[in-house]
Amino acid sequence: MADPNESKVSLSSESLNFLKESGGWSTFLAIVGFCFAALFIIFGLFAGAIMKNMFFGSDSGMDSLGTAWAGGVYIFAGGLYMIPTFYLYRFSQEIKNALNRNSTEAMTAAMSNLKSLLKFMGIFTVIYLVLLALGLLAVGATGLFM
Repeated sequence: MADPNESKVSLSSESLNFLKESGGWSTFLAIVGFCFAALFIIFGLFAGAIMKNMFFGSDSGMDSLGTAWAGGVYIFAGGLYMIPTFYLYRFSQEIKNALNRNSTEAMTAAMSNLKSLLKFMGIFTVIYLVLLALGLLAVGATGLFM
């Protein structure tokens, strides 16, 4: 009798080629994602000085708390963007390993990283939609009292 926890899925050569091509594009997108995340973080480090000079002049007595906060937002966004990019990169490397070595373990690791990427993006999307709805409600409520 077959083990109920074991499942067998066979992939056609066309499906394997699709996975191989997906691995290549995933590597490219992950590298670009790391570059953009790094740019966000670097910009965040200098955003305070840039914004203070651009909008308030270099000799402005403006408190730098507002511009530092903006820099922190960029650093946070860059760090947050690193998470799905890291999952994508790990997926791309594991899918290549799985196909090159014909390894079930590497395929399992690749699918686990893909699952984690999609789960993160799903949770992030739900949070974004909730914050967007709350923002729209706040704007609507503000409009009622004006």
